[in-house]
Amino acid sequence: MKVMQNRDAAEKELPEAKKYINQYLASEPEPIPPLKAFAIGMLAKFEMFSGNNAESEKLMEEAKSLDPHFSRASAIPSLALFEPPNKIDQHFRSFFSWY
Repeated sequence: MKVMQNRDAAEKELPEAKKYINQYLASEPEPIPPLKAFAIGMLAKFEMFSGNNAESEKLMEEAKSLDPHFSRASAIPSLALFEPPNKIDQHFRSFFSWY
């Protein structure tokens, strides 16, 4: 978000964000395909902001191959979206925003 608002922050913020997303992708157990596709899609956005359009397109294709309908939003999708139909989701969420 900082880079979208201020392109000068890219040198500092993008490497840090990439580090944490790669750490998430390497975590055990492996992320479920929709969240893995979302994370790879975020890496694609980071490469686009860095000016590496070829790498960005490659990562976007990888994300689409994992889940053609992955979320392209900037917010992380809730795990409640991926619960089986026979499981009750009891995570509290608020629809009020602080901004």
